[in-house]
Amino acid sequence: MRYIIPKQLKEEYKIFDRPRIYLKDVVAGCVLLGLFYFLKGWVHSWLLLPYWIMAVTAMFFLIQPARSNPKKRNWEAIILFLGRDHTTYHSINHVQKGAGTDAK
Repeated sequence: MRYIIPKQLKEEYKIFDRPRIYLKDVVAGCVLLGLFYFLKGWVHSWLLLPYWIMAVTAMFFLIQPARSNPKKRNWEAIILFLGRDHTTYHSINHVQKGAGTDAK
């Protein structure tokens, strides 16, 4: 009996092959455009054109693969960075300098 084992279990869904457009990128872009459209009411009417230029630029930046981890997008890397634990942990048997020496 032969079992067919897929080589990549976590492969991303492609919408188009050329240019490579993934479903995750389209969903992230739609969510970001919705967020920018929602926040448009807080922008003065004179600044709407620069706001939309900045919004589209930010959207394309956030969808690009991260430099430090090519399997993640920039928006995922930012979420992981903000959600990590920033406290410093030491081992239980941590010895500080000078604490173990006897002063004579």
